[in-house]
Amino acid sequence: MTPDVKRRVRRCGASHRVGPALALGWFGAADALARQSDEPISTDQITSMSIEQLMTLPVTSVAGVEQSWFATPAALARITGEDIRRGGFRTIADSLHLAPGVFVGRTSSQNFSVGMRGFNGSLANKTLVLIDGRAVYDPLFGGVFWDVQDVLLEDLDRIEVIRGPGATLWGANAVNGVINVVTKSAKETQGAYIAGGGGTFERAFGEARYGFQIDKDSWLRVYGKWFSRDSLVDSTGATTHDDWSLGRGGFRYDHEGDDDLLLTVQADAYYTDQFGERFVNAPVPGQHVQFRTDIRDYRRAGANLLARVGQEHGDSGWSLQGYYDRTERATDVTFEVNRDTFDLDWRQHFKLGASHDLMMGLGARYSSDDTEDGSHFVLNPKSDSFSTFSGFLQDTITLVPDRLFGMIGSKLSYNTFTGLEIQPGARLWWTPDDRNTVWASVARAVRVPSRQEEQGTLIFAYYDPGLLVGGPPAGQILSVGIQPNGGLNSEDLLAYEAGYRVRPIESLTLDLSVYYNDYEDLIYISSAFQPWNNNGFGETYGGELSATWSPSERWRLRAAYSYTEVQIHGPVLPADERNTPRNQAQLESYLDLTKSLELNAAIYYVDEVPEQRIDSYVRLDVGLTWHVTPNFDLTIWGQNLLEPQHREFSTSEVERGVYVMGTIRF
Repeated sequence: MTPDVKRRVRRCGASHRVGPALALGWFGAADALARQSDEPISTDQITSMSIEQLMTLPVTSVAGVEQSWFATPAALARITGEDIRRGGFRTIADSLHLAPGVFVGRTSSQNFSVGMRGFNGSLANKTLVLIDGRAVYDPLFGGVFWDVQDVLLEDLDRIEVIRGPGATLWGANAVNGVINVVTKSAKETQGAYIAGGGGTFERAFGEARYGFQIDKDSWLRVYGKWFSRDSLVDSTGATTHDDWSLGRGGFRYDHEGDDDLLLTVQADAYYTDQFGERFVNAPVPGQHVQFRTDIRDYRRAGANLLARVGQEHGDSGWSLQGYYDRTERATDVTFEVNRDTFDLDWRQHFKLGASHDLMMGLGARYSSDDTEDGSHFVLNPKSDSFSTFSGFLQDTITLVPDRLFGMIGSKLSYNTFTGLEIQPGARLWWTPDDRNTVWASVARAVRVPSRQEEQGTLIFAYYDPGLLVGGPPAGQILSVGIQPNGGLNSEDLLAYEAGYRVRPIESLTLDLSVYYNDYEDLIYISSAFQPWNNNGFGETYGGELSATWSPSERWRLRAAYSYTEVQIHGPVLPADERNTPRNQAQLESYLDLTKSLELNAAIYYVDEVPEQRIDSYVRLDVGLTWHVTPNFDLTIWGQNLLEPQHREFSTSEVERGVYVMGTIRF
């Protein structure tokens, strides 16, 4: 690591004090480091940092301004683009295996259940996901469709994973956690990048990016990518017909003004009409208790445009961000939805006296959809809109300089479904020296009901009342299923957390967090044919422990273990009580055999998931990367190597796989 890089790391994050931000949370860590010198930090420089230096790299998702990871008062993991490369992952969702305490279960070839600290459903509706400040939580079904959440992983700066509520800054639905995906600036991604490969599950893929400087203050990059992935299989090894392909492209423009004004404009678009799905036992509309299996290709399409401007002046600064998002989904035999979302967010921070760092913000979001009924799901009305207006105030207080800090704040929001929501939070942390951080927090967070729960009907079958009782046809076909409830309240969480980070020796860091979550007004059904209700309540508790150790300059190890207990009460069907594995563990090894040869490996243990009838399993991934020249790499990866196939969060099974990849950078 060069002395210049060391100097920039010390400047950026060595202090435990939150202090004035290098950026307002919208800008990447490597971007912030790069702005301190004439040249951006390279991937090689980051990978050569020691554990001590890596601890000082900044994160933004908790305080809203940059602070070192080691002194952050939350259970937070930082996954870099280099971690993802050395882990062999090809998607954002799959790469979340690297975060301690996060459950990642593949539900189909295209989608995942990604959640933390319990409540792992097909969409995991208590986790908020952002990509470069753009929320991708779906208000119709509640949760995230991971099939269309993607970036060029070569240009990814980091993924910040907060286990625990983040509602004070990020608002509703940031209940059990926040996943914040941050890409690099155009300035950091100059030159050409071309990669391609293929294998068994990853049948074929190709991607390219070119970045160039427009003038002395402006940079632009453009990219495109495409892939084709195989289907999963059933227990007999037969295909589940969910193979698919998808193409995506976009650009990012960054400008640094003479007055420290930072401007970003970026856009992405994606499309496929080869999205395979098999729907088993689909009810046939208009027919008495008739079902069919439907296999077909569906369409996915979407685009987004985001603009952000911000400025820093010493101890104060501001940012303004707006984006438009369009999504189009066809699924469930005939169901279709087209959605338009507009979002505007303003933030400002400044010091008040010697001890207070204040941050405040206002936001507004408008989302509208237009749907077509499916045989399994209908909405009434077919088209509707959803609005949210919010504001927050947060104060970071220096109680004892460089040692003891507090943070208090609250988010106030008003939404179309449940009205006014107040989500306060408080944190306290102590940093007696640069080797120890102790923290605790308490916070309230809410999940707003989805439009599905408020206005949608999940249909199990159609029937004729006369035929149902053995008489003549009544001449009227009715549906039976889960009914909506337009009077639902938001789900309510009161979360208690504590944690401890320690670096006992230079090469080892330990991170421990424990939590107790108290839930009220949980949304469930009392029987298979009743409307949704707020009669559920419950609690989750557990903890996560992770360790990072570098036995030598060439070898880095990371290990983690998490325990989760979920208890649901009330006159409801408590499906979530058995939807989460109690125990998870992982071990990752990054070894540089020589200057040109890497051996990377990881093993993951996931406990049983009783609700899905899934047994515990162990996943082993091993990869070898050869840096043939400074500009050309060859990689081979074997994934899920220990068994021919296994289930993760559905009846479909993931097979053992292998892929090869070539990469050119110049």
